[in-house]
Amino acid sequence: MKKREEDIIRKANQQAMRQKQAKLRLDQRRLKMLKLRETDLENEQTAMKEQGTISNPVIPMMKEFSMLYPELVEKYQIKYPIEDKILLSMPLIHKIENQPSKPEPKIVKIGGHRFEKLIKVWEHFFTFGEYLSLPRFQLEDLEAAMRY
Repeated sequence: MKKREEDIIRKANQQAMRQKQAKLRLDQRRLKMLKLRETDLENEQTAMKEQGTISNPVIPMMKEFSMLYPELVEKYQIKYPIEDKILLSMPLIHKIENQPSKPEPKIVKIGGHRFEKLIKVWEHFFTFGEYLSLPRFQLEDLEAAMRY
């Protein structure tokens, strides 16, 4: 019985070691790709400087972006869709001019138990409103109507 347990543990350790080695190989490949991309971008930037066409401030930012998120860049082009936080971190690259403002929270002045019932009613109308031919309305409008 003890021999069997030792075999199981040994196999699990071997499998864990193989997984670590595979991850290490993948990391090494990614590092090589990053270095190649960096060299390519530097060569391209040097060529553009020599031609006098490097007035674009996006190029250094694109280099930084490709180093931070190599999985999102392919042939010097960004692959979309990507997360909003990444978009907003470098808006110039993604051609975002006006960042949308966050909506202001609205205060509903109802106590806990009554608020729970109000939410249930509003959710019912919101879910089945199309089938019941009802116009869409906000929770605040329902609260005001209930207080009327």
